[in-house]
Amino acid sequence: MLDFILSLLEAAYSGKVSLDTRKIDKHIEGLKQYDWFLQINENERYRRLFNVNRNVRLYLQSERRVKRLTHNPKAQEQFKQLLEKQARKTE
Repeated sequence: MLDFILSLLEAAYSGKVSLDTRKIDKHIEGLKQYDWFLQINENERYRRLFNVNRNVRLYLQSERRVKRLTHNPKAQEQFKQLLEKQARKTE
């Protein structure tokens, strides 16, 4: 839960944080070995967020968060909620 709150706080200050594209893309590739992520990635609406949404990319930049996603179903659910929230903002 703390991780999720931190991600929201970082998102609020995202204008001040630079993104490391290589690191984010590496994390996305690593997540593709998990079925739950592949299901999300099949959805064009969410896949687009991985590439263009600053808040989602900022979340995926964190090695610690990505590691939690690989082992923690609750963290996966929180990530899905973040994706849904960001997708609604872009509609």
